[in-house]
Amino acid sequence: MKILMLGTDSRAFVADSETYRRFAEYSELGQELHGLIYVGPKKDFGLVKPAPNVVLHSIACGRLNYFLRAYREAAKILSTDASSEWVITAQDVFETGLVATALAWRFKIPLQLQIHTDFLSPYFRRESIKNRIRAGYGIFLARRARGLRVVSSRIKDSLVNRGIAPDKIHILPIMSRRTESKTKTSPANIAELRGNHDYVFLIASRLSREKNISLAIRALSAAVFEKNPAKRNPLLLIVGSGPEEENLRATASHYGLQKHCRFAPWVDDLSLYYSAADVMLLTSNYEGYGRTIIEALEANRPVIATDVGIARENIVTGENGYIIPVGDAKALTEAMLLAFHRKAQWKIGRGKRYEPFASRADYLLQYKNSLNALF
Repeated sequence: MKILMLGTDSRAFVADSETYRRFAEYSELGQELHGLIYVGPKKDFGLVKPAPNVVLHSIACGRLNYFLRAYREAAKILSTDASSEWVITAQDVFETGLVATALAWRFKIPLQLQIHTDFLSPYFRRESIKNRIRAGYGIFLARRARGLRVVSSRIKDSLVNRGIAPDKIHILPIMSRRTESKTKTSPANIAELRGNHDYVFLIASRLSREKNISLAIRALSAAVFEKNPAKRNPLLLIVGSGPEEENLRATASHYGLQKHCRFAPWVDDLSLYYSAADVMLLTSNYEGYGRTIIEALEANRPVIATDVGIARENIVTGENGYIIPVGDAKALTEAMLLAFHRKAQWKIGRGKRYEPFASRADYLLQYKNSLNALF
């Protein structure tokens, strides 16, 4: 089996990044893998080989030209080796899914579309006109793919409710970073991160609109200034980067939280931050999965999360965290207060596995099986 994979994560061209290493491991999925990665118009990375049988092709162009450029590059690859058994997989049901669907139709080869975002969530649609359009043609493409790889039961249930046969949907999340951590933590490093704060709430996320991190800042303001008779000194530690960073810094300043809100750049290995934190927060309006939920629980840290992604599957309110309604700042404040005034021991379960895969080899085997099931 040879694999044509369409994606948009330009970190695939950064040596030793998590994405680059993942593509190297994908060498085990088939005889050969070609990844067509959209990188935008500014930099063309050319061809990169993370493994001898894995070739990454940089698609460098504006978004309006993406469909034609990606289609032509993929058609060239498929045409030069038409006798092989090919499968196409695309990382979404939007732009890459559209190109993949056209290629699958032309070359009559099996198509798997991946769904990592809960695009059927009403909050996804409300975010923008673009998202409403994407949701419309996304479900159209999903119905026409031979197989669907989704990252959570929530997404599968949404698709089944839209009339898609459950037997063509394969649940396969991305394996957590926690199991492959190489970072060494020390009491000194942890103390440096915590500073003089007696409680640390951690957010590790892309700083984008749908993550709704401003919700956590507003909730923290109430917890610090309105409902804090014991004069606790909590810290909200935000690890990540993205288009909302400037707005979030301004929001923290607006609420007078300069001493209670700290920003740190994104790192692939979050082990040190999990060790320094008391509670993990996830405040998204929608999520397909929510990998930091798994990673935090594996690190024996409770999680307060909005009702998105895999929250219901892993969080038991009052035992290993709290689940709150999407966008509810008052509920988040109350959960934060319950957490840092809590006296009872959290029942997270040391030794319990939240990670759905027994090993990296198990993850790759399940991925390969999902592709073989297309034939």
